[in-house]
Amino acid sequence: MSDGTRVVLQATSDGTRVVLQTTPDGTRVVLQATSDGTRVVLQAMSDGTRVVLQTTPDGTRLVLQAIRKTLMQSMVADSRVFFSNWHMESITVAVLKLKVALIVLAVSCNTWPTDVVKVYAIEGKEVELFFDLGTDVNQDVLSIKHKQQLNSTFVVVISVKDLKTIPVASPFEDYKSKVTGLQVQNKTITMRLSNVNTTDAGLYRCIHTTDVELVSCGALLIVVAKPPPPDLKIVSGLDSDQRIPLGSNVTLSCFYRSRTSPADFPRFYKTKFYDERNRGLPVPEGFKFGYTNLTQLVVRNIQKSDNISITCKAADILENFNGTILYSEPSLKVDITPTYGPDEGSIKFDPPETSVTKDEHDLLVYTCDADCRPPCTVSWHFVQRNGSALELITSTNMLRLNVSRLYHGTLKCVASAKTVIASRSHNVSKELQLVVQYVESPKVTVDSLETHQVAMMEESVGTLTCQVNALPAPNITLRTLDNDLMTVEGRNPTVTVSERGYTNHRYTASTTFKAPNCTSRMILTCTVTHKLARVQGNQIILKLLCPPRRATIEGVELMDDYEYYKGEQLNFSFVLIAFPVPDVYCVTSELNGSFKIEQMPSDVEISKETNYEGNPAQIKYTFVCHRVLTSADSGTNFTLHFKSDHFTNQFSFAVWATEITALTTIPITIDTVYVTSPTTDVEYKTKPPKKKRKPKYVETTFNTIWIVIIVLVVTVLTALVTPVTYIIYRIKQGTEQSSIFIARLSEVTKSSHELPSKPFHASETSL
Repeated sequence: MSDGTRVVLQATSDGTRVVLQTTPDGTRVVLQATSDGTRVVLQAMSDGTRVVLQTTPDGTRLVLQAIRKTLMQSMVADSRVFFSNWHMESITVAVLKLKVALIVLAVSCNTWPTDVVKVYAIEGKEVELFFDLGTDVNQDVLSIKHKQQLNSTFVVVISVKDLKTIPVASPFEDYKSKVTGLQVQNKTITMRLSNVNTTDAGLYRCIHTTDVELVSCGALLIVVAKPPPPDLKIVSGLDSDQRIPLGSNVTLSCFYRSRTSPADFPRFYKTKFYDERNRGLPVPEGFKFGYTNLTQLVVRNIQKSDNISITCKAADILENFNGTILYSEPSLKVDITPTYGPDEGSIKFDPPETSVTKDEHDLLVYTCDADCRPPCTVSWHFVQRNGSALELITSTNMLRLNVSRLYHGTLKCVASAKTVIASRSHNVSKELQLVVQYVESPKVTVDSLETHQVAMMEESVGTLTCQVNALPAPNITLRTLDNDLMTVEGRNPTVTVSERGYTNHRYTASTTFKAPNCTSRMILTCTVTHKLARVQGNQIILKLLCPPRRATIEGVELMDDYEYYKGEQLNFSFVLIAFPVPDVYCVTSELNGSFKIEQMPSDVEISKETNYEGNPAQIKYTFVCHRVLTSADSGTNFTLHFKSDHFTNQFSFAVWATEITALTTIPITIDTVYVTSPTTDVEYKTKPPKKKRKPKYVETTFNTIWIVIIVLVVTVLTALVTPVTYIIYRIKQGTEQSSIFIARLSEVTKSSHELPSKPFHASETSL
């Protein structure tokens, strides 16, 4: 339009907006893409060209300015604004319209002469340039000059003389190696250049000697060169640590540098992206890959499985150039590797079980690995009993643990990310439950007492308890040494933690029992049957307490009555049953209401023998009365007072005097007299004289003989009718009283002749 032209192209399906505007004082082009926040502004003004590339997401702003250049020349020179095929169908039409508009704009703004022929040559090849002299060339000398840029000066390439007669060309020094052929035919000069490079590009003009340019006599040489490898960079999608978090969209830009000359000749360029298998991107993988802002590749929704290496290539695209497109070598690869920390699902155990049972002192080997990028730091910890503190076991991923009850419970593998990534947790852990099997020696108690010996009353009821620290539950047998009392399976343990950190599982079994009398023996214990071992508990010996009482052991019973011979000492032994062992602390006597405390040991003496017949509850006492007892003491009641740590008691007995009266000796001719009772055999044997001589008889009478016979008969009958226990008692009185009895009997036989007494033979039965 006369006052300006405004063209707007807009594609709304993906949020991309394209504005093309032309004003009377210049041309302004605005390309804006709002979907990802990137804005590109291209501006051409009447006094030159200004190009602004602005990226707003990360705050980057590039300003490139070329004075007195057309819009497209500035675009090509800076090599920052490019066009490429757009894969998204929704904006393809808009881009193509913009491309056509920019081409038209570039042509209208291009100041290269339009009357010359455009010749394209590939770098390193040869090319022929054609110059049409036309019909008005009258001078004999003509120069062909060259300038590389629009604003540069001409340089003489060759001077041609006598154009009418096929002149001889004389290339100047700088072009001798380039100009390899020159031909004039039908007013057309053909010049061949070999091994062209970018410095050979530009405008070649026919110049008269008067420095007048011949119209339509020239050629514009465009040397198409292979671009250098572009720079491929990630321009968005990184976090503050310059890492790629999971779920992000990563955008890559392929930064291209053109070598095609002239540098200010308008051109486009094309980019291609490739994956690690050298496949062109985007490949048919849904919306994983796509283009944005013409030269950018976007990789969407980065996941752990994405491990992509991307490169790009670039090439110049020139209008009306039908030759081979020269793509650059690939850029350096950029790895699209997501950075992520650990999560519970990414921690793996080897072996995979999350609960393991081991015997104490076994070796536990476990490996913990976590899926992290970059790799995590993995360590093993033991969870303290309070559940909060962690005790470090090893700072490696392999656990080699000598199993102890200290580690019964929860072991934890902790995976730590080296950096906190995208608000993910820094530490993630997985638990391993360790069950430690063990068994200890059981503890046996009686009525809560654990000592080696426990005192209790005889025939009382006690409680036997067995407690064992073990895992798993054992079988507990409560027993004596002779038989089992009870067997139970451990249940409902009491779980505690010791000060040293050991976990205890205490199982308890109890039963009641009745103690025997104190003359018996009882040892209590328990046996634990566990899958690891059979263990015996400690033994407890019962000290059965009983107050002093008379023993019923024949021959050593404490009698109620004792006999003595007047003028002799009273001496006898007896056994009591008692525990603990009592002592006689006092002896009293009483006769006819008269009470007396006997002095010990002057009056009476009592000795004791413990552990009688191997039984600690049986004590043998010997009573000796040192004062001489007369017939006046007959009927005296003695009382023995006993005392121990637990008991006191007293026992009484009476003593009675006995004597032999009116014995008259008679001569006898027999040499042996037997006195027999059910419990005693006493033999009295006379000693024959050494020489036969007439015995001296004592004067006797017939009545005396009968008296002796009657005494003997009475003695025998008395022995027969006396209770067996009394005879035993008499024999146990000792040899002293027996000797007296024998001596007195012997006196009877000494009347006829001397009969010396011989030690008697007595068989005793002791219980």
